[in-house]
Amino acid sequence: MKHQFLKRNGDNTLLLLFAGWGMDTRPFAGLADLPSDVAVAYDYSDRNFENLSIEGYDNLLVIAWSFGVFAASRWMQTSQVKPAVAIAINGTPMPVDDRKGIPHRIFNATLDNLSENSLLKFYARMCGSRQACDAFLQQRPERSVESLREELEAIRDEAAATPAPENGWDKAYVALNDRIIPPDCQKCFWSEADVPFLEIDDAHLPALFNDIVRTSLVDKDLVKQKFEAAWDTYDRFALPQRIIAGRLLEKWKAADSRKGCSVYEIGCGTGLFTKLYVPEMQPQELCLNDISRVPEQEFEQLHLPYTLFIADGECNYPERTFDRIVSASAMQWFENIPRFLTSAASLLNPDGLLVLSTFAADNLVELHQASPFSLNYLSPARWGEALDSAGFTPLEISDEKIQMTFDSHLDLLRSLKQTGVNGLQTPHQSPVKMASTLARTLPRTEEGACQLTYNPLFIIAKKK
Repeated sequence: MKHQFLKRNGDNTLLLLFAGWGMDTRPFAGLADLPSDVAVAYDYSDRNFENLSIEGYDNLLVIAWSFGVFAASRWMQTSQVKPAVAIAINGTPMPVDDRKGIPHRIFNATLDNLSENSLLKFYARMCGSRQACDAFLQQRPERSVESLREELEAIRDEAAATPAPENGWDKAYVALNDRIIPPDCQKCFWSEADVPFLEIDDAHLPALFNDIVRTSLVDKDLVKQKFEAAWDTYDRFALPQRIIAGRLLEKWKAADSRKGCSVYEIGCGTGLFTKLYVPEMQPQELCLNDISRVPEQEFEQLHLPYTLFIADGECNYPERTFDRIVSASAMQWFENIPRFLTSAASLLNPDGLLVLSTFAADNLVELHQASPFSLNYLSPARWGEALDSAGFTPLEISDEKIQMTFDSHLDLLRSLKQTGVNGLQTPHQSPVKMASTLARTLPRTEEGACQLTYNPLFIIAKKK
């Protein structure tokens, strides 16, 4: 396996892209402008999945495309590296399989008939359109047909020699117009592996490939800007967040009868959750964090001394410890939950408690019909593993569904804007155009309303 850095500026985050069969770095040159360091792994001819080191990075995001999903699975198993997030695009860990990959008949025919002419036909099927194929050919890999043959043979032999690795994936994309790896085979694998997947109306090499990769990184500056712009309207439009905050407090009270604790709240925002728990839990000390300068007038009604800690709550921490760390509807913006939990354990006093809400895979699921972009939500199982590794005993990990209704698709989008929820760096699309897209893809209820699903995930955990 070869690898090459597209960008290496000493950032603490690395985006590691596992390319598909027959690739090099040329088709992915456009990713060099990402805010993180970027490396591309390719050419799996030597079946060596141990020669890639990612030392020096605090945060690793793995994205794999096509047969790169197979290679990334082997690498994660061999290296025992657990990335913060692992995302698969149009591939499975089983590259040659009649049910969960490319059927043997098609794979063997590709290998037996491989030539420059057949390769050009492959590119046409891969890209899905003449325009997309022409653009790809402008930056096609500089690889010989013979090297591609050797790589296919190596992939076939490696897949036959060893069973598919244990699942280490958090999310998958499946293109419905994929003419390389049958979509039904991909969906079969991810369904049985219990990995959430998004269906996209695209080809094997998606037209929006770079944008999918780009939106897999959280732009904290953009998140900050979006929420600051929404402070004046947040409380009026944040009905689902208010419901979630109330449910989180109920679960907190059920697990914890102690009052008068020192509390550190991450992502306090306008104080929606703060104002609920302060009268009930009566904290003796209170430290409020947010990435943005919060509207302090919102906290005057607390009648309780508090301190503000304005910083990225994922990476920066007060120089003291607490009895409770709490957070409502904020951690979906974190890039590396396992790393955060390790830090949180050091911030908590003995027998300290984590009280958190974030979101699970079906959050805003209706929007997936109009846009392939979403945050990276860890599964409850991954949360459980991360909590245990960080030194916590989970008391509760549960998710719920909250259905919100709106009079129109435009009202639905407006509610997201007014609460800063649309904090992803996505290709520009006007609200009117987005609403029109939703009107075609998102059916109304029998009552004529537009529906949007929130999928909160609640975590209560005790420091061991």
